[in-house]
Amino acid sequence: MPTSDNNAPTGQGRAGDDEYGLRIEPESPRPETAVDLNAILGDVDSPSQPPDAEDESQRRAPPPRADMKQLFSGDFLFPFGLDALSQTLFLMFAASVLTGMIRLALAFGGAGVGWFGGAGVAAGSMLMCALAGVWLLICIAPASAWGLTVLHTTAYGGENVESWPNLIAFEGFADAVYFAAAALAAAIPGAIAASLVGRAISGVFLIAIGEFFFFPAFLLSMLENDTPLNPFSKAIWGSVFSQWRAWGVFHALTLALAGLVVLTFSVSRPIGPWSNAIAVGCVVGAGWMFYFRLLGRLARYCSLRSMERDEDELEYEDDVKDR
Repeated sequence: MPTSDNNAPTGQGRAGDDEYGLRIEPESPRPETAVDLNAILGDVDSPSQPPDAEDESQRRAPPPRADMKQLFSGDFLFPFGLDALSQTLFLMFAASVLTGMIRLALAFGGAGVGWFGGAGVAAGSMLMCALAGVWLLICIAPASAWGLTVLHTTAYGGENVESWPNLIAFEGFADAVYFAAAALAAAIPGAIAASLVGRAISGVFLIAIGEFFFFPAFLLSMLENDTPLNPFSKAIWGSVFSQWRAWGVFHALTLALAGLVVLTFSVSRPIGPWSNAIAVGCVVGAGWMFYFRLLGRLARYCSLRSMERDEDELEYEDDVKDR
């Protein structure tokens, strides 16, 4: 399974390596076909095969083919696998604490704590908002590093993450810049539309729609270009139109994930604020890992489809020359 170099940031491109995102096959790829034991061990009754039999069988092995089923392969259970469980549990905890802080900030503005007085309510709300912001800044770096590590590994055809970034050495912290830049760029179209509407509720809704549609393409483009300053990549945005079915499936599953978060919040809200925060946090934490796993699957699928199209064009040109 191809993985990133331990000395390079695992969630972004590397110097001299122009293959990322929708471009696959790293420097030392392994064939993804099933291993032919007869090609290696030879027939049981015969002594052995020539030394180069294994190399010849690998050269003749067909390349991986794009399959829409790859978008669903192992995605739902990935956050709970042994190799990703500790990261998922931390994200669940972080999201639960953040949700609890947001609920407390909103509660300070409600009638239930009105006995604090106007100044006390304002101070309490501002304090909880400040604490929530600090906690978000603390958690966004490891969350981004883990998310882009999952994306990187999956886009290269890996099933399990063999090497997570060393957070103690601040590995992968630069990935937060890519995440923040993509989120900011995706918010701009919604913000422009919101300024034309002029209503706060409609503005938040429009910004959320912009994040939903533009964030994945902007993020993959930045990673493809190896810079958070360029959210436009011909390969990425070309796949949005040429592989619209795969992108449609991705957005449908993302919408279902967002609906699950809203449903969890609505169902667990009557139980109590802390139970509500824990329930929502668990869904958000697991959903974070699922989202980047799914985005990596999408990148892998579009890469294989692009390679297949290029191979068909080369075969067509060879046929024309032969004629």
